[in-house]
Amino acid sequence: MTSTICQASSLIVMTLFYFFSYPLAAETFTIAISDKNINLAYNTVNNSKQSYLTSVDSSLLYTKYNNHQDLLAGIGLHFMQQNNTNNRFTYKAAIKAFVADPLDYYLTSLAVGGLLLFEPESSPQIKLETTIYYSPESLTFSDGDRFWLIDIAMDYYLQHELAMNIGYRRIRTQIKNMPDTDFDRGGYIGLRLLF
Repeated sequence: MTSTICQASSLIVMTLFYFFSYPLAAETFTIAISDKNINLAYNTVNNSKQSYLTSVDSSLLYTKYNNHQDLLAGIGLHFMQQNNTNNRFTYKAAIKAFVADPLDYYLTSLAVGGLLLFEPESSPQIKLETTIYYSPESLTFSDGDRFWLIDIAMDYYLQHELAMNIGYRRIRTQIKNMPDTDFDRGGYIGLRLLF
């Protein structure tokens, strides 16, 4: 597990060092917990004057879903057209590297996916977000064959810089010559800070 943390930390530091050489528009920090896990996430948006916005998303999930301690670290990039905020929907294409170190196997993957954000006009304090990542066999390494993640969440803004975060997350992994298994699955609640 120590090697996983070192690899993930090095990747996060290198990416953030490159990313912070550009002006930033916003940063968010999220902490979410359930009875079986705790998830930390950090996101920042590049405020460049290009036709698209980019953001860095890093996360660290500690889970005891399978009755033993598992760790999943990830760092990714999101891409969005500047004028893609149409009809209260925002879509971001994404690519994210994951490193998992469960008890009985080791998995690394480069997953592709996207985020769909909806802001209801009638309730401006609510934001709904769906995140999907998938990594096929060709992009999953070490002991893994496949990896996918789906996360459905709602933010309720208590004030401009603080939101309550409620959601459901499921992470599935497939190990070589073994059936699919849930790495993590269930609801969570947390807080999101904007600064």
